[in-house]
Amino acid sequence: TAAGKFRSRIIETMELAATTPVFLWAISPNHRLPDDQIEVGLAALESWIVRRTLLQMTSKDLNKLVVALLKALASVNVNRAGFEIRAFLSQQTAHTREWPSDEKFIAEVGSKRLYGHIKQNRIAVVLRAVEEYKRSQDSRYGDVPLPASMSIEHVMPQKWREHWRTSPPFTPEQEQQRDRALHTLGNLTLIPQSLNS
Repeated sequence: TAAGKFRSRIIETMELAATTPVFLWAISPNHRLPDDQIEVGLAALESWIVRRTLLQMTSKDLNKLVVALLKALASVNVNRAGFEIRAFLSQQTAHTREWPSDEKFIAEVGSKRLYGHIKQNRIAVVLRAVEEYKRSQDSRYGDVPLPASMSIEHVMPQKWREHWRTSPPFTPEQEQQRDRALHTLGNLTLIPQSLNS
């Protein structure tokens, strides 16, 4: 369910228990949110969190944001609550609350050094969600689930100089470019067991 994915990905794996009050508000039988509005609202909050995490933006204002969001939700029509969560997040302009646009996210995420700067379980939850989405778009995968435990590996080895010699040799600028790409999202993948072990 949308609620189960949010709890697993954001509250547990991303370790953002500060989002729990909004999560509980959305799924509470007291509020009777329709399933589609729970999905819209939690997907918006997940997107806000994942984008900010991958772009390494601060989360120091998250507690205050959650309180402000709950206040905004106090008087909304439950049949539009998910849309209201999305609208609230998209209206934030302060750097500590900004929801990165598609354009900003796409422009910046590819150059961010993630491995070593963000906890591996947080990177893994994003890679897993991408893999699950890609599988859902291709009927060849059917209902084959991903293994429960996956390991992050580098596509281009961390010690690429030892294993990937080039002829002719790289220039110093080309080596620096390769080094910059080493720990970025595009060079990371999930596999069922650690290759290093």
